[in-house]
Amino acid sequence: MKSEITKMAAAAALALGATQAHAATSIGEFTTVSGFGTTAVAVTDSDEAEFVRYGQLSGADDRPEFKVDSNLGLQLDMRPRNWVSATVQLLTQQRNGRNLDTSVEWAFVGFEPIDGLRARVGRTAMPVFAISDTRNVGFANNWVRPPNEVYGLALMENLDGADVSWYLPVGDASLTFTALYGESEVTVFATDVEMKNVHGAAVQWDSEWVSIRVARILADSQLDDLGIPGVSGEDRYEFNDIGVHVDRGNVVARAEYVTRSSDTFDDLVDADGWYLYGGYRFGNVLPYAMYAVTEPDAGVQPGQLSSDQSTIAAGVRWDAFSAATLKFQVDYVDTDDTRGISFLTDTFSPPGSGLTVALPVEEPVTVVSVAVDYVF
Repeated sequence: MKSEITKMAAAAALALGATQAHAATSIGEFTTVSGFGTTAVAVTDSDEAEFVRYGQLSGADDRPEFKVDSNLGLQLDMRPRNWVSATVQLLTQQRNGRNLDTSVEWAFVGFEPIDGLRARVGRTAMPVFAISDTRNVGFANNWVRPPNEVYGLALMENLDGADVSWYLPVGDASLTFTALYGESEVTVFATDVEMKNVHGAAVQWDSEWVSIRVARILADSQLDDLGIPGVSGEDRYEFNDIGVHVDRGNVVARAEYVTRSSDTFDDLVDADGWYLYGGYRFGNVLPYAMYAVTEPDAGVQPGQLSSDQSTIAAGVRWDAFSAATLKFQVDYVDTDDTRGISFLTDTFSPPGSGLTVALPVEEPVTVVSVAVDYVF
């Protein structure tokens, strides 16, 4: 049984363009095609709200829904020289809409002029989290989905620009430094917002069984088109992340803490999130549990991007085959009588406010999910 770090590294290699015997098909001398996917279903015990990943416009209620967690990725990798490569990844999933759609998730040229130094130019995943490169590869992660309380706070998913990473061995461990610059786009209240001057850095320390990562991302946004009274002009957006991952023997554990802030519209944007996750392997079966929390700094405010929410989750992963895994997960989600961050509810407009306000989720909701993850 591979360790979780080994499994994640293998899936990351898939996502970054490395050839694997069981997950890539050669086309000619320099090109490979690989893929990954998740087929999943979610259902809740509530008919007053729809459970979604952040940004989706339809989700699961007391009727089963396949679009919340299902996806399919196809990747083309080319390496004409040892020091240069190119990657294009297409991903089909439900995003900021009601239906599945296919988009170019990655399209970049990579350069490795010397050992330990890598540069990528084009479209990549925004390196906010430790698993940013593999967050859509379900096979690489034990949970059915990353906790919305943390991963739903990062509004920018892709970077159009460049990043540079430097890998430095330090005894039996290593340090990796990453810097990035470019632009991005987010969808807020069904409106696309351009993010300019996106820049940031991350540092990650890896030993045999512990990884620690710290990241900071900043960007300038233009908010004139949101249609929210009093919300216009430019704003400075900031996102910070610190994460720890432990994999020793049969024990796996992970913790992550993030902050999201705005210089001008702090009442609407500022929020913190964190989670604790742990599991124990029994052969090829891994039961796990998780607790996650998100909390806006300003309390409940009309027009907020996210509201109070906490989730207690338990699940099990079964590595049934070398390239496929089966997962079962139950989430108990409490929004503390707010709309939370994982739900769609009916809306209303308070007289004279000019705002559309989502109704709260009045009772905790139980979500049951089953997923099959695979690579090919």
